[in-house]
Amino acid sequence: MCYSTTLDKEVRDLERVLNRRMIEAARRIHWPDDDRSMPFGQTSAFTRPFWPVLSSATPAQIDIYRWGFFPRNVSSEAEAKEFIKTYTPFNAIAEEVETKRMYRDAWWKGQRCLVPVTHFTEWQHIPVEGKKTPRKVPFNIRSTEEITFLGGIWQDTLLGYRTYTILTTKANPLMEIIHNSRKRQPVIIPSDMAQFWLSPGIPPDQAMSLCAAIPERDMIAEEKAVA
Repeated sequence: MCYSTTLDKEVRDLERVLNRRMIEAARRIHWPDDDRSMPFGQTSAFTRPFWPVLSSATPAQIDIYRWGFFPRNVSSEAEAKEFIKTYTPFNAIAEEVETKRMYRDAWWKGQRCLVPVTHFTEWQHIPVEGKKTPRKVPFNIRSTEEITFLGGIWQDTLLGYRTYTILTTKANPLMEIIHNSRKRQPVIIPSDMAQFWLSPGIPPDQAMSLCAAIPERDMIAEEKAVA
């Protein structure tokens, strides 16, 4: 599943590429020293990072949400940590969000978001003769665009920030080879469909049509060097 993302962009460079400014309140909270030259870099979902998003709530600006979707009635960080230990809600199966209790309200309300990355990482499992555990080979994967938009849904919380989860879908032929343990991949929204995805008023079935895997010709995968 998609648990590792990288964004090799400084805040000001991201603003230029996306042609949007970051919401000032979000910037002050997460960059109090006004260091807009700090790249986001690589992160893991399990650290519950705050990450830039484009959201149906504020589509004309860049906001900061936290990775790891949880219900609105979670009222403390301790509750959030315990919930995530049980449910690991960093990815949501796109085919299930219409009906799954945790996600269906956000989905039907059109609470969609885009998570910008320069690439995400998945692991290929290679059988090793005589061993039960396969060798895991990491690949950095992206679309052919400068920024890859991962499709997600977001949720309000009682903790002063919003959370998100990244949607996953059935793998295309390239991703079937790489992510061969599960044969899934994150939903990728082409930039020319970004505004459509972020429009809360579009019918959910039309939004769901964008959750199919993009063609493999529109993706680039490179084996990651391991020290």
